[in-house]
Amino acid sequence: MLPKQFRLRSSVDILRCIAKGKKFVTPFFVMNAIETKNQHMRAAFIVSNKVGKRASTRNLLKRRMREVLRNEIKAVTFGVDAVISARTSAVQYVS
Repeated sequence: MLPKQFRLRSSVDILRCIAKGKKFVTPFFVMNAIETKNQHMRAAFIVSNKVGKRASTRNLLKRRMREVLRNEIKAVTFGVDAVISARTSAVQYVS
């Protein structure tokens, strides 16, 4: 699990990041990121019902995304808020 200081939890912050952040698109994920004055990165993960109909599939995908970020978050040395959304093609790597 990500430590509390690295989580983006406020819906206002998440919506601001989606609306004003720069969008990065890959075949498996979409990331909206915006620079902040924080000393570290904060992230939120979104996996919709379109990605997987079963909650267990969506939760597994979120846990795996959090673990990848937890291992790499120390490399980010500047303040950024990021919202990472999974695409339907990401499910093939979960099962």
